[in-house]
Order: sequence, then C-alpha cells, then structure tokens
Amino acid sequence: MILSAFIDFFGRIGFVSASKGNHAPDASAQAQASAQVDESRSQWIVLIMILAVLWGAIVLVGYDRKAAAGREAEGLAVSTGKGFSEYVGLHVLITDRMLINSRDKFAKSGSIPPHDVLTAEFGQMAPMLVQVAISDASGKIVASSLPLAPGLSIADRPHFLAFKNDPRDRLFVSEPVVGRVSKKMSLQLVRPVLGPAGEFNGVVVASIDPKRLQQYFDSVEAFHDKGSVLIVGRDDGIVRARFTQSEISWGQSMVRSAGWSRMSTQVSGLYHAPSVIDKVDRIVGFHQIGAYPLVVTVSYEEGGWPFAEMALSIALGLVFSLLKVSHTGHRVRRLREQAEVIARLKESREREMEANRMKSNFLASISHELRTPLNSILGFSELIRDMPDDPANERYAELIHTSGRHLLALLNMLLDTAKIEAGRMEVTQSEIAPAVLVSNLVDVHRGSAQAKHLSMSLQLASPLDANARISTDETKLTQVLNNVLNNAVKFTAEGGISVHASIEGRDLCIAVADTGSGIPPDQLPKIFDRFSTVRNAGVKAQAGTGLGLPLSRDLMNLLGGSIEVESNPGAGTRVLVRLYNVFAS
Repeated sequence: MILSAFIDFFGRIGFVSASKGNHAPDASAQAQASAQVDESRSQWIVLIMILAVLWGAIVLVGYDRKAAAGREAEGLAVSTGKGFSEYVGLHVLITDRMLINSRDKFAKSGSIPPHDVLTAEFGQMAPMLVQVAISDASGKIVASSLPLAPGLSIADRPHFLAFKNDPRDRLFVSEPVVGRVSKKMSLQLVRPVLGPAGEFNGVVVASIDPKRLQQYFDSVEAFHDKGSVLIVGRDDGIVRARFTQSEISWGQSMVRSAGWSRMSTQVSGLYHAPSVIDKVDRIVGFHQIGAYPLVVTVSYEEGGWPFAEMALSIALGLVFSLLKVSHTGHRVRRLREQAEVIARLKESREREMEANRMKSNFLASISHELRTPLNSILGFSELIRDMPDDPANERYAELIHTSGRHLLALLNMLLDTAKIEAGRMEVTQSEIAPAVLVSNLVDVHRGSAQAKHLSMSLQLASPLDANARISTDETKLTQVLNNVLNNAVKFTAEGGISVHASIEGRDLCIAVADTGSGIPPDQLPKIFDRFSTVRNAGVKAQAGTGLGLPLSRDLMNLLGGSIEVESNPGAGTRVLVRLYNVFAS
C-alpha cells in the first residue's frame, strides 16, 4: 500500500505538470497526459527498484560483514587461546620442574640454590621468576632464594592452607599476592613438601611476576578490540589473573559465566556471552593448560553493525566497492598477524623444548661425570680404612687424589660458568712471564702425553723469553691453556702436540696444534655452544660436559682476548689463544 501511494503521488505530479494550461483538453492531449503518467510511474518504479536493490545490497553486505567479522573474531579467539595456553603451559611446566628440583635439593641439603643460580637455570624466562621459598609444616619460611628475614610465616596464605588441609602432591596456582620476602606482587605456584609416610611438612613456592605475562600478551596485540586474557582454575572457577592493556586483576568467579559448563568439561572451545566481569558482550576462546587444572581464555568485544560503512555506501555509491577491498585488506592483515603470532609462539615453544632437551642431555652427562670419580673416592677410601697396612694403599691414595682433582675441576668449571652468566666473574691483574707460564704448563701435560706415547714440543719465538712480562689474570689464562692442552692430549691417538708461543705486534699468541682425528665440519660451528659435545668415531675418549671450550671463550673475552679453532678431519686441530695489546709498542 505504501509503495502504491508513493507511485501514485509522483504519477499525479507528472500528470498535473503535463496538463497545466489546457483548460479543454482533447482526446490527443488526454492520451499524451496518460502516457506521461505511465512513463512517470515507470521511472519512479525503476528508481524505487534501484533504491530497493541498493538498500538490499547494503543490508546483505552489512549482514555479510557482520558475519565475517564474527567468524574472524571466533577463529582468532580459538587459535590465540590455544597458542597462549601453550605459552603459559610451557612456563608452568618449567616452573613446576624447578619446584620439584628445589624440593629435592632441600630434602638432601636443607637449603635451596641462591636466586642467581635459579635464574640462570630459568634461562630466557629468568626475569619472570621473583623468588623460590620453602616453609615448614607451621608455615614458617625456612629457606628462600632471596635474603630471608627471620620469623616470616605464610601460615595464613590460601596456598599454604590448601595443602595443609589436603596434603596431596599436586601443583596449585594461587591468586597474585604481595610476597612477604620479595615485597612484590606475584603469582604463587606451589607444591607440598611431604614426609616419607606422606605427612605434611610444608610447601615449596615459586613466585612469578604477572606483569611479565601482561607485557608479552601486549607485545602480540592480545588486547585489541578491548581484548582480555584470563588464567582460570578449572576446579573452582576462580580467576588467577585477568590481563588487560591497563591492569591486572584476580579473584573473580567464572562459575556464573554462560560458558563455564564448557570450560570446566572441555579441553578447548568457544562461546558468546556477556562477561561476568565487565558485562560486555564478548567472543571467548578457551584452552586447557597442558595437564594442569588451569584454563586460558582469550576474549574480544562482539562487533556491531557497520553503520558508518553502510552510510558511506549510500552517499558515495562507488565507495562501496572500495570499502569491500578495504575490508578484504583488513581481513588479510588480521589473518597475517594471527599467523605471525602463532609462528612466534611455535618458534618460542620449539626453542624452549630444544633448551630442555639440551639441559636433559647435560644433566645425564654431568651425572655420569660426577658419579664415576665419586665412586672411586668412596670405594678406595673404604679400602684404605679397612686395610691400613696394605702395601697397595699408596696406589689407592693416588687414585683417590686423581678422582678428587677431576671432580674439583668439574665443579670449578660449573661454578665459573654460573658466575660468568650472572656477571659476577672478576679479573685479578698481576704481572707474569708468559714464557715461563707456557713452559710450566707444557711440562705438566708432557707426562699425560708420554703415557699415550705422544710427543710434546714447545717453541718460544724470539723475542718472547723469560724476561718478557705482561699484566693479566694468571689463574684464568692458566685455566684456558690447561683446557686446550688437555683436549689436545685427550683427542690425539698417535703423533704428538706442538706448542708455539710468539709476540705479534702487541699481542701474545699461543698456538696448540695436534695430530688427532680432527673435528667434523658439521660440528665445528657448534664447539663453542654450551652443553654441545663433539662426537667423533675416530676418538675413543669419552666426551666431556660441553663446557670447556665455551668457558674458555668467555674467560678470554674477560681477559681482552680471543680463542680460535681450525680443524681438518684426519689431519688434526689447531687452537690459537690470543691476548690483545698486552705488550708495549
């Protein structure tokens, strides 16, 4: 009815306009007027149809845009939720392992490693670790990685009471609290300390800085479209931490959320509902964190109708096509950003897994290295104790001494590596005669070479003699040269080792060349990587810990020098130790 009245109105206008001034129209005039009315009607019908098609197209495009934005937001929420759960899960897994290791070390020694050692073990995630502490069954803090004031207690903390009331060995993540040792706001990851019969003896707590997580989520644009990231306890529905671009909050309950039934029963999923926290309509993607009773949710505000774009389509016509192109470009950009986020998360996860693998290999290797000399020390010590008059005591004592020196060297290497990583290695300068130092070291290792029927020669190039003096840290330079000479003897089966010391310009150069089997080309670039050991079928010697050459490189950097390695498989290896600018010009 409205459409007919609209057409009739414009038709009447056309008729009046056509018949104005004809007071006595004849049949021809009436026919012409009627044709004009019909044409006017047709024109208005076409105009209305075009407008109807245009409005219909705008409405359809509006529906399409709204649906596409919804699908895009859904896909982004699901994929980002999974990626973030893997990222958080990796941090929780590494922290949980550290809790277990700290608990085991406390059970054996009554203490836990200092904070710089723990952060060194924590690797790239070290800034996230605030502290590690252990309490007894009364809640009194008895050990901490940070300096500990006497009398501090966590007996009233929820994470302590959770295990005191239910002492099962599990990981518990509490809401952020202000630490009583660190004085910083932190998330508490907690495991119980249990006795032999399963009795409750306290808790071990790792404090994690939630601001580091917020900074990471912000760096990958998790907070666009008023986004938020939540870490929620799957057992109780309590929010451990809610991250937005401007704040971190906690303690809210998700049990009344429309999606809680899914979150508490499904590994991953998606739902649309008003947030129980800020009452905003949101798209929420969630994913469980590994095997832990925690869920990560990623949410974005629900998109509304694109009224501005629809108005532009009506006003400008052709701009509609440009807007569609703009929409496609926007969508491609968002998908590319999403792909980059997933790629970064995957790369980060692969790096962490590779680091864990290398650490596992290192722990296996170091366990063997420590166990062998300790067994010798303990076994032969018992023999000496039980057979005080046995003539073999002298030989047993020598074996004990050798094993003890090996163990001491290994422990010193580990301690030096930890000091360098923590930036606490100091250089003590003293005046030394490099020719005398090198000669003494060659004499020390000549016995080991002769035991393998290897020759060892030394050449001191003029003007390097006993009168030449330099200022450096004698202990650290000796440690580097000992390691190089030991490797030369260790990995040479026949032939010999030659040592050449000289002055080049203002530099001291010490070259150690052997006739061993050499280093394979594919392994040569890795020899200065920590925990990386060279495997060569031509050498029967056991591989070391993978710390000798990396530590030597770090020590030479501290001394203002360098260490370089050249090797040809089957022809031997040449190591050049250089100290820069130690002689006067």
